[in-house]
Amino acid sequence: MKSCESLSDGCQQRFDRIDEKLEEIHTHAVKTNGRVTKLERTTLILVTSLVIFLSTNPEGFISVLKLVGFWIK
Repeated sequence: MKSCESLSDGCQQRFDRIDEKLEEIHTHAVKTNGRVTKLERTTLILVTSLVIFLSTNPEGFISVLKLVGFWIK
């Protein structure tokens, strides 16, 4: 895996957006007495995994496009 310092600006922006989303979920959890819906938790995990995969794997984007194309067919 690459270190944070070696990531491109685009990757860093994606990680910043993930941090913002985590903060939103935390704020929501505080407002709802600690309850975060299963859908929010699952969505966050999937989005985070996808961003990390794409930012650390040079061929990741192409692999994801091929996979999506296969699913659409």
